Amino acid sequence: MGFTTSGSDLPRVAKSFSDSAEKIRSQVNEVAASNVTADKAGRKFQEQGKAYGQALDRIGSNVKAFADHGDRLAQKFDESGKQYQDSDRSGANTIERVRS
Repeated sequence: MGFTTSGSDLPRVAKSFSDSAEKIRSQVNEVAASNVTADKAGRKFQEQGKAYGQALDRIGSNVKAFADHGDRLAQKFDESGKQYQDSDRSGANTIERVRS
């Protein structure tokens, strides 16, 4: 079992990962937009409000890390696509020289 690809496919995949990373990253703002604070939780629930805020901070951090990972994948796919295309050109030049 296998698959085929071309050098032009990999930059498209990279763009897709990059676009997805941006959409994911925008969700960090949505998480941060929660206005829940220890003060708003009320006097009796200060600790719970604080814990909730900390949990949202961790979630936001995890979402950002996930988006950053998507950016790294996009960069690697783009680099692979360029190497793939260079290899194709090099191979085509070699074949042309052999024919000559």
